Amino acid sequence: MDTSKIESAIRALADDAELLRRFQDDPRAIASQIGLDVEWAETIALGDRYRLQAAGVGAAMSLRVAQWFIDRLNDSALTRRTRQELSQSPARLPVPAEVVFAGGCSHVPAPPTSLGSAGSEAIRRRRAAYDRLAADIRAADPEVMIVVAESRAPGFITGAFVIGTGSTIGASTTTSDPALALCGDPTYARALVDAVRAEGLEVEESNRVGLDKDLLSPLHILLPEPELPVIPIITQPERGFSPFGARAFGEVLRIVVEMAGRRVAILATGGPSRRSDRASFGQLAPEFDRFVLDMLRTGRGVELGDLEPYALLANGRHEFQNWLVMLGLVGPGVAAKIYAYEPAGRGDDEGGWTVVSMILPPKK
Repeated sequence: MDTSKIESAIRALADDAELLRRFQDDPRAIASQIGLDVEWAETIALGDRYRLQAAGVGAAMSLRVAQWFIDRLNDSALTRRTRQELSQSPARLPVPAEVVFAGGCSHVPAPPTSLGSAGSEAIRRRRAAYDRLAADIRAADPEVMIVVAESRAPGFITGAFVIGTGSTIGASTTTSDPALALCGDPTYARALVDAVRAEGLEVEESNRVGLDKDLLSPLHILLPEPELPVIPIITQPERGFSPFGARAFGEVLRIVVEMAGRRVAILATGGPSRRSDRASFGQLAPEFDRFVLDMLRTGRGVELGDLEPYALLANGRHEFQNWLVMLGLVGPGVAAKIYAYEPAGRGDDEGGWTVVSMILPPKK
């Protein structure tokens, strides 16, 4: 619905007390008279000022609407639901031709055959989602893979994001499978570091990024071949948190990806609302997860970087930045296929299961 039509309808109601009374009694019957469809008539009748603001209606006007219907107020603030207007398609930037795969997935326990402590049917269902993602990566045939993860026990100097520049990626002290060692790509990784610094953003480079569970577990299933170079990007949410900064970091990566001319896959690991701090380890916010997934389905994932940090911290901050780095590289307007979403909690590997593949344009 066009914002000007919504505002015009609100003005009409404000200027005619009798019309407002009839609208309050039966908003559906009055909708067409004031130029609204039924959905937006009911939105006004609910007094949902936050959905009105998400559609572009000014704060003062949306507050007036809430005051009209204060006796039945059901807006986002009181219901603690996150709302975003999804009916209008976002502007789309060209995805770099070199990006042949982009997606995200929750961490899985090693060995991956367990895939949780739930029953066998749940295990098969979850494994099928990861297998679909693995098939997407194989079909894309990348030459290098960027994996974004967070570190809960960082041994780094700064609180900045870290890019692994080592020629090999060994096991960290926390990994459960030291046998899986991967090769890096120092030249490509240092080009990423240089590009980030050239744009005035902070980044730490390290040739000692080890494989812990955040990197190891998804790669057990998803890596098409052990020889594929992997470049780890490590976020440090315990030391610093900025959704806008994470997206900006991903946007800068486009510079190198486009110039290098190599086929790139980027994988964000973790769950949108999963927390990994000791006080609330494994806690989830399913309502927030579903909001994120709705944004991804409709190609609005990058807009999540505009949300205020405090709102995100309340819903689980520890792995969300990883997704924003991936989304920044892909750009706006790219929708996603949701292969799996199953919230879980303590006793079910303290996580949840989210598997997403971005729908990239066909390659020429």
